[in-house]
Amino acid sequence: ARYTQGMMDLGATLCSSKNPTCSACPLATRCVAKALGSPEKFPLKTRKLKRSAQSIWLLWALAEDGAVWLSQRPAPGVWAGLYCLPLFDERKALQAVVGQPQESGLQDLPPFKHVLTHKDLHLNPVLIRLRNRQILPIEGQWVDVKQVARLGLPAPIKKLLQPPTD
Repeated sequence: ARYTQGMMDLGATLCSSKNPTCSACPLATRCVAKALGSPEKFPLKTRKLKRSAQSIWLLWALAEDGAVWLSQRPAPGVWAGLYCLPLFDERKALQAVVGQPQESGLQDLPPFKHVLTHKDLHLNPVLIRLRNRQILPIEGQWVDVKQVARLGLPAPIKKLLQPPTD
């Protein structure tokens, strides 16, 4: 925390790109920008990321005892390494996993938007309540309701899975 604050203070006072004051800087002897003779060209401007949007359908499979079907997200990718509801690019793909007999038990919940630094995720949760912990034909496992809170979950999934408070 002290290091970060010190770097921010240097950047706000002595080491600004418009008017660098290298003669007063305590790090001048170790500074790459000064050694190159062009401190005004630093910090380097990063390219601006283009924001994108993606629609994702979330299968919220819920067993009678409160267990939820979760899988660990692959790396790289959105929410890498975190536990999550199964994700689908379209509702038809989600329906195909659930299967014809249970398709009518799907309940569309209100969609919501989650904003990442580079992308807007339009999340469409679809709930299905199952009588038992049947194995689904997708990667994942049943997680007991008490264990869910102990797992690393993406913020919007954690919020979605929280029981309503009165």
